[in-house]
Amino acid sequence: MAKILMIKELAKQIYNRHERYVTMGLRFLLVLCSLFVISFFAGFSSIFSNPLIIVVVAIVCAFLPMNIDLLVILLVILAHFYALAPEVALAAILIFIVMYLMYFRYTFQYSLAVMLLPVLFFLKIPLVVPLILGCVATPVTIIPTIFGAIIYFMLQYASESASLLNSLSSGSGVTKMTMLFDAVFSNQVFYLTVIALAAALTVVYAIRRMSVNYAPLVAVSAGGLANVIIMLGGYIALGLSKQISIAAVIVGSIVAVGVGYVIQAVVFSVDYSRTEYTQFEDEDFIYYVKAVPKVSLGAQKVNVKRINVQRINVQRIKGRNKR
Repeated sequence: MAKILMIKELAKQIYNRHERYVTMGLRFLLVLCSLFVISFFAGFSSIFSNPLIIVVVAIVCAFLPMNIDLLVILLVILAHFYALAPEVALAAILIFIVMYLMYFRYTFQYSLAVMLLPVLFFLKIPLVVPLILGCVATPVTIIPTIFGAIIYFMLQYASESASLLNSLSSGSGVTKMTMLFDAVFSNQVFYLTVIALAAALTVVYAIRRMSVNYAPLVAVSAGGLANVIIMLGGYIALGLSKQISIAAVIVGSIVAVGVGYVIQAVVFSVDYSRTEYTQFEDEDFIYYVKAVPKVSLGAQKVNVKRINVQRINVQRIKGRNKR
């Protein structure tokens, strides 16, 4: 724990000194990873599949306002879909418009979750996002979690069905649009995944608000368990043996919970051994307060020894006389 806290303090100092550059660097890495994942699944546009172009776009996004990053990623997705089939791009535009009207016109605060989810789906650990959001936000963040899942399943469908879409005639535009809608909104795996992630987020939020020791760690563990139970239940009940790998779900959940533990230790490090309770009241209520102090590294004590120069000189003279 002490080493983790030392790393945390060092990171805070570096961030405070170079906040602007650190933020820009993190945004660059996030956009870069997102664009490479998009290119991996839907690399239909030769322009936005070029690694040099991807790096340039990520650098530009690092200098733009943060709200623009998600819009740039959505536009790149549309460019890839248009290169695959204009009708697919049109269907994606309709989905993005609904996403904007439902959520993003009011707040871009959690657009980071939308950008992270496709990357974490690619790494098989999408559970990280709801575990973290459940600890730091409210259940309303289920909405950006769903939107991130929609984007991933759209990319996955484009990757798996590219040859089929190209084989269809130019006059079957409505069919192509319908195929994209069905691939997401008629997909049992999509609904099962969204329900599992939403349940994990809700469980984490409910438990971490309880006044019990180690509530955040218990919440993260319970969220991971809820995800595994729901995915396993859907796997058995719906017969999704070909679409879902239970081993991948279990391993991914364990890794996500481990990431959650690390973030909890860094962000929410508290010392439950020094918990204090207090009580006070006003005219209407009696308040019972539980105070848990945060863990912090105390200043290191340095013992400075005083050197007596005269005493050293006397000892040297005595040594010479003995000789």
